[in-house]
Amino acid sequence: MNKLIFDPTQTTPAPWHVERNQIKNAKNEALGSYPYNLGGTEDHQNGLLMAKAPELLDAIALTVLLTSDLIEFGNLKPSTRAALKALNELLEKVIK
Repeated sequence: MNKLIFDPTQTTPAPWHVERNQIKNAKNEALGSYPYNLGGTEDHQNGLLMAKAPELLDAIALTVLLTSDLIEFGNLKPSTRAALKALNELLEKVIK
């Protein structure tokens, strides 16, 4: 059985936006849709969140780089180092 491994370099680049019930890329091509009229506000808010995916992915990747450097080179208390390691591991799960 093949295991799907997420590759952030193989995604549609930002920016994404919401137009009615669709998430679209910068070329105004539909990437996905959600039930705009069926679910109301919650579905629209979920669509807005999905449209932020590229920016969230970039923020996560930058945070992983920062936390890795802080763990390796920072003059940190043991509890801070442990918290950064836990954060780094969690974020790496999201992008791997």
